[in-house]
Amino acid sequence: MSGRWFMRTVRGDFKGISERFGISQITARILVNRGLESLEKMQDYIDSENRELANPAEMYDLEKACEIIDKKIKEKKKIRIIGDY
Repeated sequence: MSGRWFMRTVRGDFKGISERFGISQITARILVNRGLESLEKMQDYIDSENRELANPAEMYDLEKACEIIDKKIKEKKKIRIIGDY
């Protein structure tokens, strides 16, 4: 099983951002790609609290996804989960 990630090309000081916040340069790129243009906005995003997160019970087809994952675990199959949230 192989996969390839593609990142949008947006310019930014990814090394500086990663050093400032103690995150990887990939994570720094994701912040910039999400339109977080100031260090203050990035800090707010990193420090967000659970209360700001969406209710996982409201996710589309969450139950179905859980059933599939549970079945694959029981079958000892490989599972690939892709996402950035």
